[in-house]
This record gives sequence, C-alpha cells and structure tokens, in this order.
Amino acid sequence: MVPVRSRRPHPAAWGADGRIWTAAGHDLFVADDPAGPWQRRQLRLPAKQLITRIDPVAGGTAWLTTNNAFKIPGAAPGGHLYRSVDDGANWDYVPIDSAIR
Repeated sequence: MVPVRSRRPHPAAWGADGRIWTAAGHDLFVADDPAGPWQRRQLRLPAKQLITRIDPVAGGTAWLTTNNAFKIPGAAPGGHLYRSVDDGANWDYVPIDSAIR
C-alpha cells in the first residue's frame, strides 16, 4: 500500500483516559479502541475553519484549535481556540487577544 498525503490536516490524540480523538474537517471522532466503534461529533465551526489540533485532558475537558482552510496568499494565518467541558459534546469559542504572540 502506498501512503497518501492529504492536503488537509487530520489530527489525532490520546486522551488522559486512554481514548483516541481524531478529526477531519468539522467532524470529531472518539473511540476507546482504534478498531472502533467510533462516536462521530459534528462541530459547528465557521465554514472556512478546519480542526488542526485536539488536546483532550482529564475530567471531560478538551481543547481544539482550527485554522483557515482557504488561506489567501499573503494574508496572515487565522484560527480559533475552542474548549469543551462535557467530553466534546459542546464547544465554546475562547477569544484570544491578537496582541499576544
């Protein structure tokens, strides 16, 4: 089998509880075992944003970041930070001061 590179990110992370979290586009998938079954969770994100990183931590809290999938050449990269405190069922946008770098 020949490995194929995707032009879009497909992040994955092991949670503190041992579950696997992965994403593609606006969809988040969680499983106890790589063989499944997988739970699919669709996130309500801005249309041009894709999930680029997932960080599940203890106690049902998880963080994720997004990035602009359709970057205009010469434009600054853009993205968002989100936090869930209910095991990924709901996500809250976390505003970040753009002056912080």
